[in-house]
Amino acid sequence: GERRLAIESYQQAIAMKPTFKEAHINLGNARFEVGDFDFAIKSFKHAIEIAPRCAQSHTCLGDAHHSQGNLESAIKSYRTAVHIKPDFQLAHFNLGCVLEKKFDFHNAIDHYKQVLSFNSQHTESLNRLGIVLNRIGDFISASEFLRRAIEFRPDWSEALNNQGNSFLGLGDISSAHDSYTRALAIDPSYAEALSNIAITFFKK
Repeated sequence: GERRLAIESYQQAIAMKPTFKEAHINLGNARFEVGDFDFAIKSFKHAIEIAPRCAQSHTCLGDAHHSQGNLESAIKSYRTAVHIKPDFQLAHFNLGCVLEKKFDFHNAIDHYKQVLSFNSQHTESLNRLGIVLNRIGDFISASEFLRRAIEFRPDWSEALNNQGNSFLGLGDISSAHDSYTRALAIDPSYAEALSNIAITFFKK
């Protein structure tokens, strides 16, 4: 298909100019999209050899490692990216996601907050902060970040469900029920929201 044609074009461009960093990155991304993660990693490493201080290449390499479940290598790549470019929002966010998977919640929180320091309306970071803070029992802070996420994206069922979890943790069963109900109204197939509504009936 078109992706295969793109891969062939990038390969031809690299054959013409082996130091074409952008072509290596684009080839890696194309390989990544078709699930060829090993080849994608090789392409991103070639780009890094050409330009060691390219934060984008390190972030792409981190994404490929992350997709393979190699979390330690992903963390190393993302940390290199944010060291090179401290205001690189994508690298901070992706690093936060991997640290979250490693149960390193406090460092994950730090990186999500870094994203917000550059972009206060980054809804994905607001939502992830809500999730992580819920997990560590800081329901008040979680509910505030989720309130902000919903303010920017009122029809975001996932954030509404997470907000319900915050309210549930705070013992505000009525507000929890309302958030879960709103989430389910937006996405009637949202099984988690429906299950959480059932929990609120038992809590009343």
